Amino acid sequence: MIKIIIRGQSLKNYRKNVVEKTSVAQKLSKKSELPFDVLAGFPQIKIRSGRELIVEGKCRLTEYSCEKIGVLCLGTEMTVTGRGLNVCHMDSKALVISGIICAVFFEE
Repeated sequence: MIKIIIRGQSLKNYRKNVVEKTSVAQKLSKKSELPFDVLAGFPQIKIRSGRELIVEGKCRLTEYSCEKIGVLCLGTEMTVTGRGLNVCHMDSKALVISGIICAVFFEE
């Protein structure tokens, strides 16, 4: 099981706080039927079977080791912890991390 922690609050509460701050993107989302996250420009994060993490969007590495990888995306620091972590691919559109992913932490 992978833990996702956002500075002491649940993912549901974190999204609620973000929605309150960005009402323009929320209104556009309702009218256009596009996901709020896409309109707000948030990076899209996908975890595949605990062995691969894909971040779509602009980001940069802040820390790199086989047990911990730090990534900065739009002012939010994301830390991936696990075993045998490796950056398989990185360009201006996406970052792919492989290995055994144990936890993902977010902090503004």
